[in-house]
Amino acid sequence: MNKFKILIADDEELILWSMEKKLSKKGFDVVVATNGREAVEKYSAGHIDLVLMDYMMPVMNGLDALNEIRKKDKSAMVIIITAVNDAEAAVKAMKCGALDYIIKTQNPEQLLTSVDNALETIISRQQTQANGAVSGCNNADIVYASEKMKNLISIVSKVVVSDTATLLLQGESGTGKNLISRAIHNGSSRSNRLFVEVDCSSLSSHLLESELFGHEKGSFTDAKLQKQGLCEIAEGGTIFLDEIGEMDINIQAKLLKFIEEKKFRRVGGTKDIHVDVRIIAATNKDLATAVKRNEFRSDLYYRLNVIAIRIPPLRDRKDDIMPLAMHFLNIYSRKSGKSITSIPYDVEKALFEHDWPGNIRELKNVIERGVLLSSGQSLDKDALFYESELTNHVDEKKDLAPMFMESGISLEKVESNIIEQALHRSEGNQSQAARLLNIGRDCLRRKMKKYGLFDRIDNDDALLIFSAACEKGT
Repeated sequence: MNKFKILIADDEELILWSMEKKLSKKGFDVVVATNGREAVEKYSAGHIDLVLMDYMMPVMNGLDALNEIRKKDKSAMVIIITAVNDAEAAVKAMKCGALDYIIKTQNPEQLLTSVDNALETIISRQQTQANGAVSGCNNADIVYASEKMKNLISIVSKVVVSDTATLLLQGESGTGKNLISRAIHNGSSRSNRLFVEVDCSSLSSHLLESELFGHEKGSFTDAKLQKQGLCEIAEGGTIFLDEIGEMDINIQAKLLKFIEEKKFRRVGGTKDIHVDVRIIAATNKDLATAVKRNEFRSDLYYRLNVIAIRIPPLRDRKDDIMPLAMHFLNIYSRKSGKSITSIPYDVEKALFEHDWPGNIRELKNVIERGVLLSSGQSLDKDALFYESELTNHVDEKKDLAPMFMESGISLEKVESNIIEQALHRSEGNQSQAARLLNIGRDCLRRKMKKYGLFDRIDNDDALLIFSAACEKGT
Protein backbone atom coordinates (compact mmCIF):
# COMPACT_ATOMS: atom_id res chain seq x y z
CA MET A 1 0.00 0.00 0.00
CA ASN A 2 1.45 3.40 -1.04
CA LYS A 3 2.43 5.85 1.67
CA PHE A 4 0.96 9.32 1.84
CA LYS A 5 3.33 11.91 0.37
CA ILE A 6 3.53 15.21 2.24
CA LEU A 7 5.33 18.32 0.98
CA ILE A 8 6.74 20.63 3.70
CA ALA A 9 7.71 24.16 2.65
CA ASP A 10 9.57 26.31 5.20
CA ASP A 11 12.67 28.51 5.03
CA GLU A 12 13.72 27.79 8.64
CA GLU A 13 16.01 24.75 8.52
CA LEU A 14 15.44 23.69 12.13
CA ILE A 15 11.65 23.74 11.80
CA LEU A 16 11.85 21.98 8.43
CA TRP A 17 14.07 19.26 9.92
CA SER A 18 11.81 18.88 12.98
CA MET A 19 8.59 18.50 10.95
CA GLU A 20 10.25 16.16 8.45
CA LYS A 21 11.52 13.94 11.27
CA LYS A 22 8.16 13.91 13.08
CA LEU A 23 6.13 13.03 9.97
CA SER A 24 8.66 10.50 8.63
CA LYS A 25 8.54 8.73 11.99
CA LYS A 26 4.75 8.47 11.54
CA GLY A 27 5.33 6.61 8.27
CA PHE A 28 4.74 9.41 5.76
CA ASP A 29 6.82 9.96 2.62
CA VAL A 30 8.14 13.53 3.05
CA VAL A 31 9.35 16.01 0.42
CA VAL A 32 10.82 19.40 1.46
CA ALA A 33 11.09 22.87 -0.07
CA THR A 34 12.72 26.04 1.28
CA ASN A 35 10.58 28.66 -0.50
CA GLY A 36 7.21 29.06 -2.17
CA ARG A 37 8.50 28.80 -5.74
CA GLU A 38 10.28 25.51 -5.00
CA ALA A 39 7.10 24.23 -3.32
CA VAL A 40 5.04 24.96 -6.45
CA GLU A 41 7.61 23.22 -8.66
CA LYS A 42 7.79 20.12 -6.46
CA TYR A 43 3.98 19.94 -6.23
CA SER A 44 3.79 20.07 -10.03
CA ALA A 45 6.56 17.49 -10.48
CA GLY A 46 4.94 14.57 -8.67
CA HIS A 47 1.91 13.31 -6.78
CA ILE A 48 1.61 15.15 -3.46
CA ASP A 49 -1.23 14.28 -1.07
CA LEU A 50 -0.83 17.16 1.36
CA VAL A 51 1.16 20.43 1.59
CA LEU A 52 2.32 22.07 4.83
CA MET A 53 3.24 25.62 3.84
CA ASP A 54 4.94 28.34 5.87
CA TYR A 55 3.24 31.72 5.45
CA MET A 56 6.38 33.90 5.31
CA MET A 57 9.09 32.61 2.91
CA PRO A 58 11.57 34.17 0.47
CA VAL A 59 11.22 34.18 -3.35
CA MET A 60 7.48 33.46 -3.05
CA ASN A 61 5.44 33.58 0.17
CA GLY A 62 3.06 30.84 1.27
CA LEU A 63 -0.11 32.67 0.22
CA ASP A 64 1.14 33.23 -3.35
CA ALA A 65 2.37 29.64 -3.52
CA LEU A 66 -1.04 28.45 -2.31
CA ASN A 67 -2.73 30.43 -5.10
CA GLU A 68 -0.35 28.96 -7.71
CA ILE A 69 -0.93 25.40 -6.50
CA ARG A 70 -4.71 25.86 -6.40
CA LYS A 71 -4.65 27.17 -9.99
CA LYS A 72 -3.02 23.91 -11.07
CA ASP A 73 -5.13 21.70 -8.81
CA LYS A 74 -8.38 23.00 -7.29
CA SER A 75 -8.57 19.96 -5.01
CA ALA A 76 -5.09 20.53 -3.54
CA MET A 77 -4.93 20.07 0.24
CA VAL A 78 -2.80 22.82 1.81
CA ILE A 79 -2.28 23.69 5.48
CA ILE A 80 -0.73 27.11 6.17
CA ILE A 81 1.74 27.30 9.07
CA THR A 82 3.03 30.55 10.54
CA ALA A 83 4.79 31.95 13.57
CA VAL A 84 2.42 34.93 13.73
CA ASN A 85 -1.05 34.78 15.28
CA ASP A 86 -2.66 37.04 12.70
CA ALA A 87 -6.42 36.77 12.25
CA GLU A 88 -6.37 38.70 8.98
CA ALA A 89 -3.72 36.38 7.55
CA ALA A 90 -5.79 33.37 8.62
CA VAL A 91 -8.86 34.75 6.84
CA LYS A 92 -6.85 35.39 3.65
CA ALA A 93 -5.42 31.88 3.71
CA MET A 94 -8.81 30.23 4.22
CA LYS A 95 -10.40 32.36 1.48
CA CYS A 96 -7.63 31.24 -0.88
CA GLY A 97 -8.52 27.62 -0.20
CA ALA A 98 -6.26 26.61 2.68
CA LEU A 99 -7.59 23.60 4.55
CA ASP A 100 -6.32 24.84 7.93
CA TYR A 101 -4.15 27.51 9.55
CA ILE A 102 -1.76 26.55 12.36
CA ILE A 103 0.41 28.67 14.65
CA LYS A 104 3.94 27.28 15.14
CA THR A 105 3.90 28.12 18.84
CA GLN A 106 0.83 25.95 19.43
CA ASN A 107 0.97 22.44 20.84
CA PRO A 108 3.00 20.29 18.36
CA GLU A 109 0.23 17.70 18.51
CA GLN A 110 -2.03 20.23 16.78
CA LEU A 111 0.04 19.74 13.62
CA LEU A 112 -0.45 15.96 13.69
CA THR A 113 -4.16 16.37 14.42
CA SER A 114 -4.56 18.71 11.44
CA VAL A 115 -2.60 16.30 9.23
CA ASP A 116 -4.77 13.38 10.38
CA ASN A 117 -7.97 15.31 9.62
CA ALA A 118 -6.67 16.23 6.17
CA LEU A 119 -5.74 12.64 5.35
CA GLU A 120 -9.15 11.37 6.46
CA THR A 121 -10.70 13.81 3.99
CA ILE A 122 -8.37 12.58 1.24
CA ILE A 123 -9.26 8.93 1.88
CA SER A 124 -12.98 9.72 1.88
CA ARG A 125 -12.59 11.46 -1.48
CA GLN A 126 -10.71 8.47 -2.91
CA GLN A 127 -13.34 6.03 -1.64
CA THR A 128 -16.11 8.13 -3.19
CA GLN A 129 -14.29 8.28 -6.53
CA ALA A 130 -13.61 4.52 -6.43
CA ASN A 131 -17.27 3.77 -5.81
CA GLY A 132 -18.33 6.10 -8.59
CA ALA A 133 -21.04 7.55 -6.35
CA VAL A 134 -21.66 8.83 -2.89
CA SER A 135 -23.21 5.96 -0.95
CA GLY A 136 -24.15 6.80 2.61
CA CYS A 137 -21.36 9.39 2.76
CA ASN A 138 -21.18 13.08 1.87
CA ASN A 139 -18.53 15.77 1.77
CA ALA A 140 -18.58 16.05 5.56
CA ASP A 141 -17.65 12.36 5.95
CA ILE A 142 -21.03 11.36 7.37
CA VAL A 143 -21.24 7.60 6.98
CA TYR A 144 -24.58 5.93 7.63
CA ALA A 145 -26.94 3.14 6.60
CA SER A 146 -29.70 3.21 9.23
CA GLU A 147 -33.20 4.54 8.63
CA LYS A 148 -32.84 6.93 11.55
CA MET A 149 -29.82 8.60 9.98
CA LYS A 150 -31.43 8.61 6.55
CA ASN A 151 -34.35 10.53 8.06
CA LEU A 152 -31.96 12.89 9.84
CA ILE A 153 -29.99 13.58 6.64
CA SER A 154 -33.29 14.23 4.87
CA ILE A 155 -34.06 16.91 7.46
CA VAL A 156 -30.57 18.36 7.08
CA SER A 157 -31.02 18.60 3.31
CA LYS A 158 -34.10 20.75 3.89
CA VAL A 159 -32.39 22.90 6.50
CA VAL A 160 -29.48 23.92 4.26
CA VAL A 161 -31.88 25.70 1.89
CA SER A 162 -32.34 28.42 4.50
CA ASP A 163 -28.87 29.68 5.42
CA THR A 164 -30.02 32.16 8.06
CA ALA A 165 -32.09 30.14 10.54
CA THR A 166 -30.39 29.35 13.84
CA LEU A 167 -29.94 25.62 14.52
CA LEU A 168 -29.56 23.57 17.67
CA LEU A 169 -27.94 20.13 17.39
CA GLN A 170 -28.55 17.84 20.34
CA GLY A 171 -27.04 14.46 21.08
CA GLU A 172 -24.65 12.54 23.26
CA SER A 173 -20.92 13.19 23.09
CA GLY A 174 -19.32 11.47 20.10
CA THR A 175 -22.44 11.21 17.92
CA GLY A 176 -21.07 13.50 15.19
CA LYS A 177 -22.62 16.89 15.89
CA ASN A 178 -19.60 18.67 14.41
CA LEU A 179 -19.88 16.65 11.18
CA ILE A 180 -23.57 17.47 10.84
CA SER A 181 -22.81 21.16 11.36
CA ARG A 182 -20.14 21.04 8.64
CA ALA A 183 -22.53 19.25 6.29
CA ILE A 184 -25.06 22.05 6.82
CA HIS A 185 -22.42 24.69 6.13
CA ASN A 186 -21.02 22.85 3.10
CA GLY A 187 -24.48 22.46 1.59
CA SER A 188 -25.48 26.10 2.07
CA SER A 189 -24.78 29.22 0.02
CA ARG A 190 -22.19 30.09 2.68
CA SER A 191 -19.93 27.16 1.77
CA ASN A 192 -17.36 29.40 0.09
CA ARG A 193 -16.88 31.37 3.32
CA LEU A 194 -15.39 30.38 6.67
CA PHE A 195 -16.71 27.70 9.01
CA VAL A 196 -15.51 28.70 12.50
CA GLU A 197 -15.77 26.24 15.40
CA VAL A 198 -15.75 27.41 19.03
CA ASP A 199 -15.56 25.02 22.00
CA CYS A 200 -17.56 26.84 24.69
CA SER A 201 -16.45 24.37 27.37
CA SER A 202 -12.72 25.00 27.02
CA LEU A 203 -12.61 28.74 27.75
CA SER A 204 -13.37 30.85 30.81
CA SER A 205 -16.15 33.43 30.62
CA HIS A 206 -13.72 36.31 30.03
CA LEU A 207 -11.67 34.50 27.38
CA LEU A 208 -14.76 33.23 25.56
CA GLU A 209 -16.18 36.76 25.26
CA SER A 210 -12.88 38.01 23.85
CA GLU A 211 -12.65 35.00 21.51
CA LEU A 212 -16.16 35.55 20.14
CA PHE A 213 -16.32 39.34 19.96
CA GLY A 214 -12.67 40.46 20.07
CA HIS A 215 -11.25 43.27 22.19
CA GLU A 216 -9.80 46.75 21.88
CA LYS A 217 -6.22 47.62 22.74
CA GLY A 218 -5.89 48.34 26.47
CA SER A 219 -9.33 46.97 27.37
CA PHE A 220 -7.69 44.71 29.97
CA THR A 221 -4.17 44.00 31.27
CA ASP A 222 -2.96 41.68 28.50
CA ALA A 223 -4.79 43.46 25.66
CA LYS A 224 -1.68 44.96 24.03
CA LEU A 225 -3.20 44.94 20.54
CA GLN A 226 -6.67 45.16 19.05
CA LYS A 227 -8.06 41.71 18.27
CA GLN A 228 -10.81 40.66 15.89
CA GLY A 229 -13.31 38.19 17.34
CA LEU A 230 -14.36 34.99 15.62
CA CYS A 231 -17.81 36.45 14.89
CA GLU A 232 -16.09 39.17 12.89
CA ILE A 233 -13.70 36.78 11.16
CA ALA A 234 -16.58 34.49 10.13
CA GLU A 235 -18.35 37.27 8.19
CA GLY A 236 -20.58 35.65 5.57
CA GLY A 237 -19.91 32.17 6.93
CA THR A 238 -20.97 29.95 9.81
CA ILE A 239 -20.10 29.90 13.53
CA PHE A 240 -20.45 26.54 15.26
CA LEU A 241 -20.81 26.91 19.04
CA ASP A 242 -19.99 23.47 20.40
CA GLU A 243 -21.04 22.50 23.95
CA ILE A 244 -23.09 25.66 24.32
CA GLY A 245 -24.67 24.18 27.45
CA GLU A 246 -21.37 24.92 29.24
CA MET A 247 -21.43 28.64 28.38
CA ASP A 248 -21.41 31.02 31.35
CA ILE A 249 -24.83 32.59 31.87
CA ASN A 250 -23.36 36.14 31.64
CA ILE A 251 -22.05 35.47 28.12
CA GLN A 252 -25.40 33.94 27.21
CA ALA A 253 -27.04 37.39 27.44
CA LYS A 254 -24.49 38.92 25.05
CA LEU A 255 -24.83 35.99 22.64
CA LEU A 256 -28.62 36.39 22.63
CA LYS A 257 -28.29 40.07 21.73
CA PHE A 258 -25.84 39.19 18.94
CA ILE A 259 -28.14 36.50 17.47
CA GLU A 260 -31.13 38.82 17.48
CA GLU A 261 -29.43 41.97 16.21
CA LYS A 262 -26.43 40.55 14.28
CA LYS A 263 -24.21 43.18 15.87
CA PHE A 264 -21.82 43.34 18.82
CA ARG A 265 -19.12 45.43 20.43
CA ARG A 266 -15.59 44.31 21.07
CA VAL A 267 -14.57 44.07 24.73
CA GLY A 268 -13.73 47.67 25.73
CA GLY A 269 -15.20 49.01 22.49
CA THR A 270 -17.86 51.65 21.86
CA LYS A 271 -18.63 50.98 18.20
CA ASP A 272 -21.24 48.48 16.97
CA ILE A 273 -19.93 45.96 14.45
CA HIS A 274 -22.50 44.40 12.13
CA VAL A 275 -21.86 40.94 10.63
CA ASP A 276 -23.78 38.37 8.63
CA VAL A 277 -23.16 34.91 10.05
CA ARG A 278 -25.20 31.78 10.63
CA ILE A 279 -25.25 30.34 14.14
CA ILE A 280 -25.23 26.57 14.71
CA ALA A 281 -25.11 25.48 18.36
CA ALA A 282 -24.61 22.00 19.77
CA THR A 283 -24.88 20.39 23.18
CA ASN A 284 -24.93 17.02 24.88
CA LYS A 285 -27.00 18.50 27.70
CA ASP A 286 -30.75 18.59 28.08
CA LEU A 287 -31.16 22.36 27.74
CA ALA A 288 -34.85 22.26 28.62
CA THR A 289 -33.94 20.79 32.00
CA ALA A 290 -31.06 23.27 32.36
CA VAL A 291 -33.57 26.11 31.83
CA LYS A 292 -35.78 24.78 34.62
CA ARG A 293 -32.74 24.69 36.92
CA ASN A 294 -31.83 28.28 35.98
CA GLU A 295 -28.56 27.03 34.48
CA PHE A 296 -29.42 28.24 30.98
CA ARG A 297 -31.36 31.30 29.85
CA SER A 298 -34.84 30.43 28.60
CA ASP A 299 -34.86 33.26 26.03
CA LEU A 300 -31.57 32.06 24.52
CA TYR A 301 -32.81 28.47 24.51
CA TYR A 302 -35.95 29.37 22.55
CA ARG A 303 -33.91 31.57 20.20
CA LEU A 304 -31.48 28.74 19.47
CA ASN A 305 -34.25 26.17 19.21
CA VAL A 306 -35.70 27.56 15.95
CA ILE A 307 -34.73 24.31 14.24
CA ALA A 308 -33.69 21.46 16.54
CA ILE A 309 -31.98 18.33 15.24
CA ARG A 310 -31.48 15.43 17.61
CA ILE A 311 -28.73 12.99 16.62
CA PRO A 312 -29.41 9.46 17.89
CA PRO A 313 -26.72 7.55 19.80
CA LEU A 314 -24.94 4.71 18.01
CA ARG A 315 -26.68 2.06 20.15
CA ASP A 316 -30.00 3.18 18.63
CA ARG A 317 -28.76 2.96 15.03
CA LYS A 318 -26.75 -0.22 14.95
CA ASP A 319 -27.05 -0.54 11.17
CA ASP A 320 -24.42 2.22 11.07
CA ILE A 321 -21.83 0.27 13.08
CA MET A 322 -20.35 -1.83 10.27
CA PRO A 323 -20.32 0.91 7.59
CA LEU A 324 -18.56 3.17 10.10
CA ALA A 325 -16.19 0.39 11.18
CA MET A 326 -15.22 -0.30 7.54
CA HIS A 327 -14.81 3.44 6.93
CA PHE A 328 -12.39 3.78 9.86
CA LEU A 329 -10.68 0.50 8.93
CA ASN A 330 -9.87 1.88 5.47
CA ILE A 331 -8.61 5.16 6.94
CA TYR A 332 -6.31 3.68 9.58
CA SER A 333 -5.15 0.81 7.39
CA ARG A 334 -4.02 3.34 4.80
CA LYS A 335 -2.42 5.61 7.40
CA SER A 336 -0.43 2.76 8.94
CA GLY A 337 0.66 1.39 5.56
CA LYS A 338 -1.15 -1.91 6.16
CA SER A 339 -3.50 -3.93 3.94
CA ILE A 340 -6.23 -4.82 6.44
CA THR A 341 -9.37 -5.07 4.35
CA SER A 342 -11.87 -7.22 6.25
CA ILE A 343 -13.56 -7.65 9.62
CA PRO A 344 -14.20 -11.30 10.64
CA TYR A 345 -17.66 -12.38 11.76
CA ASP A 346 -16.72 -12.82 15.44
CA VAL A 347 -15.29 -9.28 15.52
CA GLU A 348 -18.35 -7.93 13.69
CA LYS A 349 -20.59 -9.65 16.24
CA ALA A 350 -18.63 -8.11 19.14
CA LEU A 351 -18.87 -4.66 17.58
CA PHE A 352 -22.58 -5.06 17.00
CA GLU A 353 -23.32 -6.23 20.55
CA HIS A 354 -21.40 -3.44 22.31
CA ASP A 355 -23.51 -0.51 23.58
CA TRP A 356 -20.99 2.19 22.55
CA PRO A 357 -21.39 4.70 25.39
CA GLY A 358 -18.74 6.82 23.63
CA ASN A 359 -20.64 6.53 20.34
CA ILE A 360 -18.79 7.04 17.03
CA ARG A 361 -15.73 8.51 18.74
CA GLU A 362 -15.35 5.30 20.77
CA LEU A 363 -15.81 3.11 17.69
CA LYS A 364 -13.21 5.15 15.82
CA ASN A 365 -10.68 4.70 18.62
CA VAL A 366 -11.36 0.97 18.91
CA ILE A 367 -10.82 0.42 15.17
CA GLU A 368 -7.65 2.54 15.19
CA ARG A 369 -6.23 0.45 18.05
CA GLY A 370 -7.28 -2.77 16.33
CA VAL A 371 -5.54 -1.78 13.09
CA LEU A 372 -2.32 -0.80 14.87
CA LEU A 373 -2.15 -4.11 16.76
CA SER A 374 -3.36 -6.41 13.96
CA SER A 375 -1.33 -8.23 11.33
CA GLY A 376 -2.50 -9.89 8.14
CA GLN A 377 -5.50 -8.80 6.08
CA SER A 378 -8.22 -9.15 8.74
CA LEU A 379 -8.87 -7.19 11.91
CA ASP A 380 -7.61 -9.35 14.77
CA LYS A 381 -10.08 -10.00 17.60
CA ASP A 382 -7.39 -10.12 20.28
CA ALA A 383 -6.06 -6.76 19.05
CA LEU A 384 -9.55 -5.30 19.14
CA PHE A 385 -10.13 -6.45 22.70
CA TYR A 386 -6.68 -5.47 23.97
CA GLU A 387 -7.22 -3.39 27.15
CA SER A 388 -10.72 -2.65 25.88
CA GLU A 389 -14.08 -2.41 27.60
CA LEU A 390 -15.56 -4.24 24.64
CA THR A 391 -17.28 -7.46 25.72
CA ASN A 392 -19.47 -10.07 24.13
CA HIS A 393 -22.35 -9.09 26.41
CA VAL A 394 -23.45 -12.71 26.75
CA ASP A 395 -25.27 -12.01 30.00
CA GLU A 396 -27.17 -9.09 28.50
CA LYS A 397 -28.91 -11.44 26.09
CA LYS A 398 -30.43 -13.56 28.88
CA ASP A 399 -33.75 -11.78 28.53
CA LEU A 400 -34.14 -13.49 25.13
CA ALA A 401 -34.32 -16.90 26.83
CA PRO A 402 -37.82 -18.01 27.88
CA MET A 403 -38.77 -19.32 31.32
CA PHE A 404 -39.43 -23.06 31.09
CA MET A 405 -42.92 -24.17 32.26
CA GLU A 406 -43.52 -27.24 34.42
CA SER A 407 -46.26 -28.41 32.07
CA GLY A 408 -43.87 -28.26 29.14
CA ILE A 409 -44.02 -26.16 26.00
CA SER A 410 -43.77 -26.47 22.22
CA LEU A 411 -40.16 -26.07 20.99
CA GLU A 412 -41.44 -24.47 17.80
CA LYS A 413 -43.40 -21.95 19.87
CA VAL A 414 -40.24 -21.12 21.82
CA GLU A 415 -38.29 -20.59 18.60
CA SER A 416 -41.06 -18.54 17.03
CA ASN A 417 -41.34 -16.21 20.03
CA ILE A 418 -37.58 -15.72 20.34
CA ILE A 419 -37.41 -14.78 16.66
CA GLU A 420 -40.27 -12.31 17.26
CA GLN A 421 -38.34 -10.78 20.16
CA ALA A 422 -35.22 -10.42 18.02
CA LEU A 423 -37.23 -8.76 15.25
CA HIS A 424 -38.90 -6.47 17.76
CA ARG A 425 -35.56 -5.45 19.30
CA SER A 426 -34.08 -4.76 15.86
CA GLU A 427 -37.22 -2.82 14.78
CA GLY A 428 -37.89 -5.33 11.99
CA ASN A 429 -34.36 -5.24 10.58
CA GLN A 430 -33.68 -8.83 9.52
CA SER A 431 -29.88 -8.47 9.36
CA GLN A 432 -29.76 -7.19 12.93
CA ALA A 433 -32.16 -9.87 14.13
CA ALA A 434 -30.03 -12.57 12.49
CA ARG A 435 -26.95 -11.26 14.31
CA LEU A 436 -28.79 -11.29 17.64
CA LEU A 437 -29.75 -14.92 17.04
CA ASN A 438 -26.29 -15.86 15.72
CA ILE A 439 -27.71 -17.27 12.49
CA GLY A 440 -27.50 -16.28 8.84
CA ARG A 441 -30.05 -13.93 7.29
CA ASP A 442 -31.24 -16.60 4.84
CA CYS A 443 -31.77 -19.02 7.74
CA LEU A 444 -33.78 -16.35 9.57
CA ARG A 445 -35.98 -15.73 6.53
CA ARG A 446 -36.71 -19.46 6.18
CA LYS A 447 -37.79 -19.62 9.81
CA MET A 448 -39.88 -16.43 9.46
CA LYS A 449 -41.66 -18.03 6.51
CA LYS A 450 -42.12 -21.26 8.48
CA TYR A 451 -43.77 -19.43 11.40
CA GLY A 452 -45.70 -16.91 9.28
CA LEU A 453 -43.84 -13.90 10.68
CA PHE A 454 -43.54 -11.86 7.49
CA ASP A 455 -47.07 -10.54 7.87
CA ARG A 456 -46.53 -9.65 11.52
CA ILE A 457 -43.17 -7.85 11.75
CA ASP A 458 -44.60 -4.46 10.82
CA ASN A 459 -47.14 -4.59 13.62
CA ASP A 460 -45.57 -3.94 17.03
CA ASP A 461 -48.70 -5.24 18.76
CA ALA A 462 -48.25 -8.61 17.07
CA LEU A 463 -44.69 -9.03 18.38
CA LEU A 464 -45.53 -10.77 21.65
CA ILE A 465 -42.85 -11.55 24.20
CA PHE A 466 -42.67 -15.14 25.36
CA SER A 467 -43.79 -14.39 28.90
CA ALA A 468 -47.10 -13.09 27.58
CA ALA A 469 -47.57 -16.33 25.69
CA CYS A 470 -46.81 -18.27 28.87
CA GLU A 471 -49.47 -16.34 30.80
CA LYS A 472 -52.02 -17.41 28.20
CA GLY A 473 -50.90 -21.01 28.64
CA THR A 474 -49.97 -21.48 24.99
